[in-house]
Amino acid sequence: MPDIGDACGAPRGLLFHGSVTVGERGQVVIPADARREMGIEPGERLLVFRHSGESMLLVTKIDAFQRFLEHHLELLEQARRTVEQAQEDSHDPVLPSSSE
Repeated sequence: MPDIGDACGAPRGLLFHGSVTVGERGQVVIPADARREMGIEPGERLLVFRHSGESMLLVTKIDAFQRFLEHHLELLEQARRTVEQAQEDSHDPVLPSSSE
């Protein structure tokens, strides 16, 4: 069976690349295998987000985050259309049957 990927279309695979140590200046080194897999080049700018409820950081390439957002906006639009259609269907007048 082919790999269908995750909800964002990314292929399944190794997601844990080891641990890093925070240096005195707050710097961390991204493991080489993770940089290779993600195509992160020296000097490339990355986005860093903090999860509001946890001690968790997300580091992402800008174009990857844009694709993530576009994918989820598309899902949101599909959900909106589904809800609207269900609301329209529930307001359709019921036609009397011919036996009435």
